Amino acid sequence: MNRYTLRHIVVATAIFLYLAPNAYGTETTCDRPLIIGYSGDWFPYFSKSGSSYAGTDFHLLRRTLMRMGCTLNVLPMTEARSLIEQRKGSFDISIGASLTKLRQRDFIYSSAYRRESIGLLIRNQPALTERLNLKTLLERNYKIALNEAGYFGPKVDVARKIFSDNFLYSFDMASRMTMLLDGKVDAVIDDYTALCIELKRLPPSNTFTLLDEKLHESDIYFIFSKLTTSRAFVARFNEALAQERSISDDGVKCIVE
Repeated sequence: MNRYTLRHIVVATAIFLYLAPNAYGTETTCDRPLIIGYSGDWFPYFSKSGSSYAGTDFHLLRRTLMRMGCTLNVLPMTEARSLIEQRKGSFDISIGASLTKLRQRDFIYSSAYRRESIGLLIRNQPALTERLNLKTLLERNYKIALNEAGYFGPKVDVARKIFSDNFLYSFDMASRMTMLLDGKVDAVIDDYTALCIELKRLPPSNTFTLLDEKLHESDIYFIFSKLTTSRAFVARFNEALAQERSISDDGVKCIVE
């Protein structure tokens, strides 16, 4: 290798190191608070009460970061802005993510920390005597609310393509439940446990039913921006996460009676 080639390699390496995101680089420590975006309640996993934030996923994340000597700040934003800022690296972490190829391009996945089932909460139709499922609801032109940014498995993906006009979108659970209660939609697709809890919050009636059908099941992860964190940092996070999960039980169970 001649001196000219070596000099160009050194210069190219210096430029790469300068331009590469340096919030954490290959470091495994925190030199600033990590940022998580918040754009609406998703009880029981992440919610806001007054000026405080809560939820099983949120508390597990914060305790895990505390083990690493890190702190966590919440950045509130609108749902539309959240989808833009997430890919720009304006915040470091998101919770409750399933594994998709699209997300893997932009984010580093943690170890899985819980299991998710996707359910379907519907408004009862007394005239119907057949066994209801997603297919029969869509064939009867039911309107269904869900989170546009969420992934609910291949069955729902296919349904959204074939029956695109039957789906209405809202980012947070409270808005989707309001749409159901106001009669703007006939059903809501979301995490089964979250729907079960929302159903139990309603006054006792025979108005709504959480179907037995599970539309999809998957592992759930924390995801970290590739623009602001590194695989080395997430590897250390996974060690702390395993330690935290070994001594705590954040599993939320809800049974439809």
